[in-house]
Amino acid sequence: MKRTISSIAAAALVLGALAPAAFAATSASTYTDVTAGGYGATAINSLTSQGYIHGFSDGTFKPGYVVSRGEFLAYLMNALESTTGVKPVANAQYYADVPPGNWDFNYVGAAQENNWINPYWIGVKPGYNFNENYQASFGDAAAFFVSALEANGTLTKADLNGMSPMAFAQSIGLWDGVNFTQNTLTTFQGGTDTTAQQQVYMDRATAAIVLNNMLAYLQGQLLPAGVTVSVTGGQSIAPGTAEQLTIVAKTASGATYTLPSTAMVTYSVDNANGFFNPNMPGQFVASAAGTYNVTATVDGVTTAALKISAYGAAAGLTLTPATASVAANGQSTDAIAVQVVDANGNAVGN
Repeated sequence: MKRTISSIAAAALVLGALAPAAFAATSASTYTDVTAGGYGATAINSLTSQGYIHGFSDGTFKPGYVVSRGEFLAYLMNALESTTGVKPVANAQYYADVPPGNWDFNYVGAAQENNWINPYWIGVKPGYNFNENYQASFGDAAAFFVSALEANGTLTKADLNGMSPMAFAQSIGLWDGVNFTQNTLTTFQGGTDTTAQQQVYMDRATAAIVLNNMLAYLQGQLLPAGVTVSVTGGQSIAPGTAEQLTIVAKTASGATYTLPSTAMVTYSVDNANGFFNPNMPGQFVASAAGTYNVTATVDGVTTAALKISAYGAAAGLTLTPATASVAANGQSTDAIAVQVVDANGNAVGN
């Protein structure tokens, strides 16, 4: 399995894609090959609107094409500039295959000068090749990210707790949303590589998902790997009353996980007669009798639906005999069920 994107056509396309002006924000609506709800679409559109990534001159994003090591590093540096203060400005040439005038000369040089490139993690050494056209791996992404945050002081050795960049990335959920079941990646040459790359290299859509997760982590809006969430609350209420909802997060081992204060939580309901208290979104109110399926989304993870039944005020009783008739002998008995109902004849809970 070859890692290098080596054809002249590939190099030309990379250069065309990453010309300096290409990092200007591009409207996501111009991507003719990114459909709503498609793999990576949310991340692609979000990062594009912020000017961190871009598409091609023909109006496509090419989500299934591989992303090169140099390209991912450039995307990452743009996205982390506000966090690290590092800009793509280089003072010297450090790698034989990234000379002055090369499209990523300033990105690779700035990364080297700011200690973003750990030779033990990336497998490169100044004076030799950076291998800018290698297909970017998950290991590359994790190594660049951890090195950048270590150099900036955002991450400490205590935070890493002896973990490798890949292990740390897994622990904080950097691969959340990645589809590891993909069998092929489309190359810049237009063919396919049918070898099992899915757990090693990233395509452009996957790179967008990973980069979006990196930003979410820095904003405290990324659930660690293995954490699951659910929404709890009363399952039967009276219309017009507010029911407090609670988000419960658990680790893979079943331990309670405390969500950070910056976690993004939104609620939705499938019944038009239900709504959330605008002053306290976790309070659900049913304006009419009915059944409501309430879900919560926490940092992009949606819970299973909580079924809540709202009943009208008690208006009467209904009596239902077990049998239609009994013998009039003074000894036969029948069971009578009693049910509280509202004005519409619906059963009233509680």
